[in-house]
Amino acid sequence: MNEHYADFSDAQLTEPAPIPTEAGQEAAAKALAEIRNRSFSGRHPELGRMINCQFCNLRHRENQNFREGACEQKFATEDGIEYGKLIPPEGLTGLTARQVIGAQRFAKKRINPHSNRWAPARANALAAKQRKKDEVKHEI
Repeated sequence: MNEHYADFSDAQLTEPAPIPTEAGQEAAAKALAEIRNRSFSGRHPELGRMINCQFCNLRHRENQNFREGACEQKFATEDGIEYGKLIPPEGLTGLTARQVIGAQRFAKKRINPHSNRWAPARANALAAKQRKKDEVKHEI
């Protein structure tokens, strides 16, 4: 034999597999069931959960920063942009609901919605369909 290589020809390289106990199997099954029932962010807490960011208008993970200052609330002032204060600039009136709550809460909601002239006809058709279903049920 060569001097540089170890000789393992007689040694047993594989150890016998450990024998699982019933308590260990039950605990493993319970742990796996709890992990499977979690959401993605629950299974991967290092990534964080997804949020709809009101500041950058993007959907991203709550601990993800795209660039410095991108997801901070910005308020208009006379001098430029001021961070973290909700004070209207001088000379302007008080804050509006859109400024406080956010414009997304008011998006696509009409103050005076269009009338739906076909609503009564649809309601009558649905009621007639339901009556037919009820008649079929009673005949059986």
